[in-house]
Amino acid sequence: MSNPIMSFVLRSDRGESVHLTAAVLIDPDGDVAFAAGPEDVPFYLRSAAKPYQAIPLLESGAMEQFQLTEEDLAIACASHSGEARHLEVVGAFQARVGVKPAQLQCGPHLPFCRESEEQLLGESAQPTVLHNNCSGKHTGFLAAAKAMGATLDDYLRPEHPVQQSILAHIQRLIGLDDVPVGIDGCSAPTFFMALTDMARLVQRLAAGDEELLVPQFKAMVKHPFLVGGTGRFDTDFTTVMGGRAVAKEGLEGIQTVAARDGKGRGFGLALKVLDGCERPKAQVALEILHAFELVEPEELEQLGGYYHPVYTNNVGLEIGTLITEVKPET
Repeated sequence: MSNPIMSFVLRSDRGESVHLTAAVLIDPDGDVAFAAGPEDVPFYLRSAAKPYQAIPLLESGAMEQFQLTEEDLAIACASHSGEARHLEVVGAFQARVGVKPAQLQCGPHLPFCRESEEQLLGESAQPTVLHNNCSGKHTGFLAAAKAMGATLDDYLRPEHPVQQSILAHIQRLIGLDDVPVGIDGCSAPTFFMALTDMARLVQRLAAGDEELLVPQFKAMVKHPFLVGGTGRFDTDFTTVMGGRAVAKEGLEGIQTVAARDGKGRGFGLALKVLDGCERPKAQVALEILHAFELVEPEELEQLGGYYHPVYTNNVGLEIGTLITEVKPET
């Protein structure tokens, strides 16, 4: 086991906090190009699973049956911020499928977007299930269940045909006979696997040779705002990369990136901030991608707020920053 990556939080140029991150990068040949930290210790994939949880939409024929769009597929892969555009797309998705918000079993939460949250609270309104960042994924589950002729009221049950299809494909894609599952924040099954296996799964998304993953990559790079939202790394990174890469995060410090090099070859990056903190994961991802020349200097410059973050206090004074160093030979 190699040492974890260390990220240092500085306040007034003095160290204040340290975050440790484990990470694995899989190259186009399926080999480990880089590993740091406990890469063989299992963690939950959380929302980084969403592109693979959309597989039943394709396999069941739901895309054709309900005349679904790339936007529908993108929002099914999303952890969206609950902004007006996200609600509009999820609503249209549900209308095409013929399901109602009351059928979603993800529960409501406030929008991730601060402006949308303030607007909602200012109107003395309550969030609905459509504001849930997983509402697109759950609509996708229902669409696949309808196309399969399966029941809708228990679509989150691990034994349900939709969930069994997802699990079978994830196991197939990484060559495992058994992947344990747990319960995610939205009540859907989530998957417990080593970072090396996570990275292998992400590499399959980047490779472009898996028929049931090609549409997800295309939809996410074409509609990056739907995948995250305003001020979100997944959206900003995918936008800047111009079709060469897709970022998909998960809570508790999970970040994945499916990236293609200048020759179009696919790489898969998976990382886990060991204390579950969200703060360093974008910088760590960019440092690893930069070390392997998967992101260009001009792209890093456009992503400066993530690559060289500056922390300010409540009156706007600059108080600190974050520093992470990654070397390919680590």
